[in-house]
Amino acid sequence: MRFSEFRYITARKDRSIDGEYSRLSRNFRAGDIVRLNPSIYMPTEQWLSLKAQDRLQACVGAVALAARPHTFVGATTLGLYEIPLVKPGVLESPQIFVGVKTLGSVRVRTPIGCYGNLPDARVRYAAQNSGRQEVAVLPQPPRIRGQLLSGSRSTELSLEDWSYRVATETLSQALIRCIHSFPFESRVVIIEHLLRSGTTLRSEIYEACGRQISARADGTVRWTKEFLIMLAQGQPIPCRRRAFEEAIAFATLANESVGESLSHALIHKLGFEAPQLQVPMQLPSGRFVRPDYFWPNVRVVGEFDGAHKYTKSMQVSGKEPSRVVYEEKLREDGIRSLGHRVCRWTWADLMNPERLARILSNAGVPRSSGVRRFGD
Repeated sequence: MRFSEFRYITARKDRSIDGEYSRLSRNFRAGDIVRLNPSIYMPTEQWLSLKAQDRLQACVGAVALAARPHTFVGATTLGLYEIPLVKPGVLESPQIFVGVKTLGSVRVRTPIGCYGNLPDARVRYAAQNSGRQEVAVLPQPPRIRGQLLSGSRSTELSLEDWSYRVATETLSQALIRCIHSFPFESRVVIIEHLLRSGTTLRSEIYEACGRQISARADGTVRWTKEFLIMLAQGQPIPCRRRAFEEAIAFATLANESVGESLSHALIHKLGFEAPQLQVPMQLPSGRFVRPDYFWPNVRVVGEFDGAHKYTKSMQVSGKEPSRVVYEEKLREDGIRSLGHRVCRWTWADLMNPERLARILSNAGVPRSSGVRRFGD
C-alpha cells in the first residue's frame, strides 16, 4: 500500500487551533478516528481494514509527520525502500526503528492510546472480520525502538507518491545494522531482491565501512555480490558478518520473484536436496517451459503459485484469470506427460514452513544428508 492511500487527519492550519483540537478530541472519543501519534489520526474504518504490514507503514508515516522528525534506521529503512521483509513462522510485535544519540532517549517507547472508544472499535473490527477467529484483540500501533546512529551521515528519501521527504540512514548502513537479525531465508530474500533490482546508488551519498565506493563513470554503482561482500566485511561482529556472508553465498539470480527466493531458501533450510532452477523443458506440444524447481533424480517438479498471477493477471500477462488458470492446467498436464510429478505451494505454505515440508515430502523430494544447512 502506498503512503498516498493513507488518510491522515491532523489539526487544520486555517482554523483555530483550540477549536481543531476540540474537534479531533470529540471524534476520537466517539471512536471515529484512531490516534497513531500525538496529533496524528486516521479514520477508524481505514485503520481496522489495513493488513499488518500496511498498519506498520501507516505508523511510520505518522511518525514522519510528527512535529519532531526522526531519522529512520535498520529494518524500517529497508521497508521505506520497499525491500521485502518476510519472516515465515515468526510471530513478533512490530517495531519502528529510529536513530538516537543515546539509548536512554528512546529505548522502547510503548504505543500511545490508540482508541478513544474501545467497545465501538471492537464492534467495527468484529464486523470487518466476520467469520474469522481471534478478532477480539484490536491491532495496536507498533512500538518505537531507538538504535544508536552510526558515524555515517543520513540521507533523505523522497516518497514520490506522498510528496514528502523522510530522513533515513543510508541503505548500506541499514543492511549492515540489521540483516543479521532476520532468519536465513529472509536474508536471502533481501539480497536476491537487491541483486534483481540492479538499483543504482549514488557514490557520494552511500558509504560502506567508512570507505568511498568505487563508482562508474556516471558516478553510480550497482548491487552486486562483490559490493554486498564488501558491506558484510564492514560488520565488526564475526557471527553477524557470517550470517550476512552465508546469505550472499547462497543467493542467485535464477529466482525471479520474492516467492521463488523464499521457496528456494526454505527448501534448503528444511534440509531437502537442492533443486535445479529454471530448467528448460519441451512439452509434447512443442512449447518450452521453465519450471521453478526440478529434482531430476526423482523426476519431481516444484512450482510456487503466487496469487498475483491470477488476481492481477490483466496487469501481469494481459489475460483474464480464467484463461491463466486454463493455460496453467495445460502446462502442468504437459509436464506430467513427460513422466514428472508436479507439486505446488502458495504464500500460505511459505508462511508455515512445516506445510511446505509436508508438500515436498509427499511429492517424494529427498532429504539431504551430511550437509550443513545455512541458518541452522
